[in-house]
Amino acid sequence: MLGKNAQAEKVNTLIGKGTRLEGNVVSSSSLRLDGELVGEIQTEGNITVDKEGNVRGNLYAQNMTIEGQIEGNLYATNHIFLASTAQVRGDITAQTLEMEKGATFNGKSTMGKEEVTDKMKKKESKQHTEGQD
Repeated sequence: MLGKNAQAEKVNTLIGKGTRLEGNVVSSSSLRLDGELVGEIQTEGNITVDKEGNVRGNLYAQNMTIEGQIEGNLYATNHIFLASTAQVRGDITAQTLEMEKGATFNGKSTMGKEEVTDKMKKKESKQHTEGQD
């Protein structure tokens, strides 16, 4: 199961339990969130949101393991795993989606590589345009 393997992977950035971060995070490596984020995460690596983790904003990554609460959209170029403790309110776009019994998901899901690539390209294009202002 990818969700359990993703947790064993080396994590370069940790937003620890008891930490509240407001703003956007951009990273080229994998990260783990055990605290709270109000904003957006965009990484070229993987994202793990621990069961204590809470995100209000969109997440962009290659793979995601969600055990905590998300209020926002999830975009993965590959796989999203929702553990039994996951609570997601928002849309999911990924190549594949896996949900354990007990996970809650309120939103729409879009599967397929083309859909993910299109969403990610739109995001990158929007950031590039905003950066020129």
